[in-house]
Amino acid sequence: MSCHEGSDTSLRTFGVDHLSQAAELLAQRVSRLHQIEPALPRRLEEPRAALSALTELWGLPHTSGVAAVAGDRLEAYLIGGLKLEPIWGRSAWVRGPGLALADGTDTTLIADLYAELGEAWVRDGVYYHFALMPVAEPEVIHAWFALSFGLEQVHAAIDLRAVEASPASTEGITIRRAGPDDADTLAGFSELIWRELVRAPVWGLTLPEAVAEIRSGYAELASDDTATVWIAEHSGRPVGLQGYWEHEDPDPVLVPEKAVTMSVVSTLPEMRRRGIQSALTRHGLAQARAAGYEFCETDWRSANRGVARMLPRRGFRPIAYRLVRRVDARIAWAPGRGGLSSRS
Repeated sequence: MSCHEGSDTSLRTFGVDHLSQAAELLAQRVSRLHQIEPALPRRLEEPRAALSALTELWGLPHTSGVAAVAGDRLEAYLIGGLKLEPIWGRSAWVRGPGLALADGTDTTLIADLYAELGEAWVRDGVYYHFALMPVAEPEVIHAWFALSFGLEQVHAAIDLRAVEASPASTEGITIRRAGPDDADTLAGFSELIWRELVRAPVWGLTLPEAVAEIRSGYAELASDDTATVWIAEHSGRPVGLQGYWEHEDPDPVLVPEKAVTMSVVSTLPEMRRRGIQSALTRHGLAQARAAGYEFCETDWRSANRGVARMLPRRGFRPIAYRLVRRVDARIAWAPGRGGLSSRS
């Protein structure tokens, strides 16, 4: 496979023989990222740990990759995997460990890597392409933007060591932990959340057949020992909530170490703009700090105006973006190799 004109760099199908050098590049990238953004983890800073993560990634089903090689030296690689799910259908994902470039390598090389990998995806009918990229590499983000990717999801974190251990209370609001008797309350809030996301300007899809499953999932949080859900009450009435738990499968490049995840953020519409989510955030973060966590991480749709404004004001900093490109599926039958047939 060819690369830049006049360059001695060539593109090859990624294989197990590239894993060792790829681990070196990944370890160097992780070290650079942590120096720029201390919230980003150092899990893969050692090549041995990076090799283990890459070997696991490469062993997943439906995974493929491209390597940029100059002589015997690996300059960059791109690895992605396919997912099949109701919302995105056939989609391809590049996660944290899936990209690394050697020091000094021009980030425009990402375009060549993606062209090779993406061509195979499109040929196989995979038109939704996702890339999870750290904010600490703006030149890499720009390279993806230049490939027609756009920002969809913001991943953010806050250092809990800088959070007040005993936050001030909010007048008229009491906060308590949810218990088994709150299953119906949590189920009710589930509808508020997905209905908020389907509205403009998010237009985040929730399939009708998934509503019952979402509702039961929220209800189960009330008796889940691995989750902590805080309920805000006004005059004894539940008016807002937040949920916290440990990430089940944290991205080893993008999710902070010793972190708890904040999720299921919601307030009754008629009780918004009264500081309820601010009170829940202060309380939840203080409790997470007391439990020994060093970071809290969360994510939101970039178009979700309420959360996108509220959480940064509470100290959350973006650390990664989920970028997405939706290729027009008509490319499968309209490749530009001829016009419509016409009658003579």
